Amino acid sequence: MLKRRCIMLISCVILFQAYWWPMFGVDLQNTHLMSGKGAMTASPVQKWIYTGSSNDWGETGVSAYDVNRDGFTDVLTAFWSGGVDAVRGSNGTRTWAANISDAWNSVPAVKDVNGDGVNEVFVGSWGNGNLYCLNGNTGAVLWSAPTGSSTCESSPKVADLDNDGAYEVVVGAWGGYLLCANAITGAQEWLVNLGNDINHAPAVANLNADPALEVVVGSGSTLNCRDGATGAAQWSASLAGSFGWASPLIADVDNDGALEVVASAGGVLYIYSASGVLERQVSLSSSSNSSPAAANLDADPALEIVVGSSNNLYCVDGATGAIQWTYSVGSECHRGPAIADINGDNALEVIVPNRGSQLLCLRANGSLLWSYTAPTTDIHDPAVADIDDDNCLEIVAALASGTNNLLALDDPGNTSGCSPVGAEEGAPSPSLRLAPTASGFLIVMPQAARVKLSLYDPSGRLVRRLYDGELGEGKHIFAIGGIAPGVYVGVLEHPGGTLTAKITAR
Repeated sequence: MLKRRCIMLISCVILFQAYWWPMFGVDLQNTHLMSGKGAMTASPVQKWIYTGSSNDWGETGVSAYDVNRDGFTDVLTAFWSGGVDAVRGSNGTRTWAANISDAWNSVPAVKDVNGDGVNEVFVGSWGNGNLYCLNGNTGAVLWSAPTGSSTCESSPKVADLDNDGAYEVVVGAWGGYLLCANAITGAQEWLVNLGNDINHAPAVANLNADPALEVVVGSGSTLNCRDGATGAAQWSASLAGSFGWASPLIADVDNDGALEVVASAGGVLYIYSASGVLERQVSLSSSSNSSPAAANLDADPALEIVVGSSNNLYCVDGATGAIQWTYSVGSECHRGPAIADINGDNALEVIVPNRGSQLLCLRANGSLLWSYTAPTTDIHDPAVADIDDDNCLEIVAALASGTNNLLALDDPGNTSGCSPVGAEEGAPSPSLRLAPTASGFLIVMPQAARVKLSLYDPSGRLVRRLYDGELGEGKHIFAIGGIAPGVYVGVLEHPGGTLTAKITAR
């Protein structure tokens, strides 16, 4: 029997950028910066609470992704009671649950690493120290790999670390172990011991312009930069205190064209060059488990770094190290903030949790926009994503409690259509249009031109080249039948730039 697949418009997005939070810190560099827009102009309301098992303990972060490629975003979190749960973002119902011996604290990372159209989910196990790879459709275990330790609460990162065309996954563990494994098979590619517990997520980027990426991670009070291909030491730096759960950040914070490494430890914020030279350090009030986040919050070229320390949140100029503002969060700034245009005013806001029950939303100048009181205490690592596929951003966070573990927040009106429904790079010709249809894509050409139409999955993998050549004036339909169900991005390259459109095949 032939099955009919329905193609419908969800949104149009910047190239490869769906409004998802696929790993700790949203990206490989741990920026915690989300694109898109929300409508939370005032305190949000509870969308749903997922309680999991009776003995669950949600002291962890979350990720958000269409994990099973059914066209609906899921929220994933690791629970104390035995593993990872995937929950439908629109209503909080369970998609699947995986029992892997307590995955507490490790934020799942989602990626289709073998190109088969099925996502894989990577997470560490607190209970036995292994790194797990799960089937994104079902939660079934595909493989597990020992990290060298009995406890793995680090959040994994998935990338082509050695530039060989295949994905690797890197994760830390107690005892100072840092493992790099083949993402498809789980085979160990390298394993190093850095001496002290690694409780947080590594940051990954190309810091030295060679083909391989670098992995930056803290161990005890040492900041380590390791070659992604071999695990060999590139450089290290001794800091004033231990990292705890505070992950490093990689970004060009001073807008000099080169990446910097940012770390928070012992009540001090450190900014290092890509080669490990200390550029700036900023004394904060005291140590904290807050990871730094970075974005351009004002009109100058440099990024701002926001980071918690004790009961305060600090905003630091990335170019000078000057403290721009400080906000008292009322209780320990426990774990990291998120940054997004959460109220849709075309300016970024900072969403910060505290160890009490408060979630605070601060404007870019440090003034309070709104606060939300959660039903229980100790809000962890909020993530911002379009979890209900209405083209508006929502907030999800885990709570450290025996119940009410996973909390989703939305604006009171459940607004839709906040984020751009079309995105462009460059200036297209007048009336040039790319839009989804019932069978594929519609292109409207105001005049003949050479164009290229390609289909990608959300990770950026090319699925199919639909057209490459001269296209005449008028309307043109391109069908995309025969693809696996899931979310895809159509990319139209034209003389004036690029147009993109996101569709879901069912």
